[in-house]
Amino acid sequence: MNWREIISIIGFSGLISFIIQKRYEYQLNKQILRYTKLYSDKLDVIRILYEKFILAERALILIMSQREPDKNEEKKAFQEKTNPVIIKFFEYFEENEIIFEQDIVELIHSIKSKFDSCILKQAQANLLESSRPSEAWEKAVCEKQEAFELIVNEDIPILKGHLKRVFQKRYHIIEKSQNESVFRNIFRPKRSK
Repeated sequence: MNWREIISIIGFSGLISFIIQKRYEYQLNKQILRYTKLYSDKLDVIRILYEKFILAERALILIMSQREPDKNEEKKAFQEKTNPVIIKFFEYFEENEIIFEQDIVELIHSIKSKFDSCILKQAQANLLESSRPSEAWEKAVCEKQEAFELIVNEDIPILKGHLKRVFQKRYHIIEKSQNESVFRNIFRPKRSK
C-alpha cells in the first residue's frame, strides 16, 4: 500500500463521515424545528385562551350586573354583545383541549358549568322581572348573586392563577419556587368567615 492509496482511503472515509454527520445534523435540526414549532404553538394557544378568558370574565360581569326593569333594551344589547364572547372562549378551549393538562381541563369544564349556571340564574331573574318585588323574584336575584359571587370571587381567580403559572412556567418567566409561593398567596381563594 502506498501513500496515495492511504490518503484516498482516509479522504473517502472522511467524506463518508462528513456526509453521515451532516445527515444526522439535518434530521436533528428538523426534529428541533418541529418541537420548537409545537412548543410555540402551545404557548400561543395558552396566551389566546387566557385573553379570551379575561374577556369572558368581563362579559359575565356585565351580564350579571343588575339593571332596572325598564331597561330591557339595554339588557338585550348587553346579552347580544357578551354571550358571543363567552361562547368563543369555550369554543376555543374545546378546539385546543388536547394540549392542556388534565387539571386545567377539569378547571375549565367546572368554570363552564358555573358560567352556564350563572347565565341560567340571570335568565330566571329576568323572567321574574315583571313580578318585581315578589318573593320569587327576590329569591331568583339572590341565587343569581350568590352564584355570581362564587364564580367571580373564587373560581375564576383559581383558574386565572393556574393558567398564569402554566404560561409563566413554560416561558420560564418566573423561577419555580418563587412562582409557586407568589401565586399561592395571591390567588388563594378567600373564604368568608
